[in-house]
Amino acid sequence: MVADLAWHRSEVTIRRSADDVWAVIRDFGDLRWYPHVERCEMEGDDRTTWKVGSDLASVERLVEHDDVSRSQAYVLVDFLGPAIVPRDGGRTLDARTLIGRHRATLAVTPTGEGHCRVDYDVAVEGDEETARSIAHGYGEAIAHLKAMLEGDARLQLGGHA
Repeated sequence: MVADLAWHRSEVTIRRSADDVWAVIRDFGDLRWYPHVERCEMEGDDRTTWKVGSDLASVERLVEHDDVSRSQAYVLVDFLGPAIVPRDGGRTLDARTLIGRHRATLAVTPTGEGHCRVDYDVAVEGDEETARSIAHGYGEAIAHLKAMLEGDARLQLGGHA
């Protein structure tokens, strides 16, 4: 990725240790904590994810994984299925235009005894609107993770509210 990089961060503080949270999210191929994921398959470093109610699957490649810093990064490498997705105002986006222009980083940082911060960053080359939209989705995902780990009785690992 080069010039005109749109970058956004979603973050949440969780009342659990960084090690506890990392134990849940460290496995790139296990998205039971991520809401609205119907199926996830791994092949090598590539993860294919299908969301509930969508015929579009995303293929993401793990490019960094560090258990010491509790972080991982991945890039978008492909889509399976119809890649035209709706946007606000009746517009559409061909999701395939994001291939090679998207990078996400997920990190867990201790902030005190029994507390940590989860940062979910997205960078998209040349597309502020899409970066903001993706960051919103990442924010919902880590809010779901927080509710699940802090004991929302409606949420279980792999469940949805």
